[in-house]
Amino acid sequence: MVPVPITGQTLAIPLLVVLLGRNGATLAVLAYLIEGALGLPVFAAGALLSATGGYLLAFPLAAFTIGWMFERGLDRTYLTRLAAIVAGTSLVFVGGLLWLIAVFHVSPRSAVALGLVPFLIGDALKCAIAAAVAPVWPKIAARLGIA
Repeated sequence: MVPVPITGQTLAIPLLVVLLGRNGATLAVLAYLIEGALGLPVFAAGALLSATGGYLLAFPLAAFTIGWMFERGLDRTYLTRLAAIVAGTSLVFVGGLLWLIAVFHVSPRSAVALGLVPFLIGDALKCAIAAAVAPVWPKIAARLGIA
């Protein structure tokens, strides 16, 4: 059983960066976490204190990192966008795994087996999709009425 749900959040982070820039995306993700911490129904009740807490808390760092890398020109080609997005997504996993180890006293091997391996294929696809969609995302978002 995997203690962490599969979501589209790691796909959303780089797309937020494309729309809002590094600082805007980081602030948006921080606002999301604050809203959830205050009890607003933006994610499952108690998520910040559950097995998902470390992943969620790493979202701002991921947004900042992807944005920082994009600002340095890594948004110009598919492969460099992919590298930046993989780096940010990797930080989410590091946060999640460290949380599982520190807070839930899971062994590093178990943390990787439960909190990383089941997500690798899905997150590789999300990174690939985000890197492909990023150049046209502002136009798509505008047509959808979300930008």
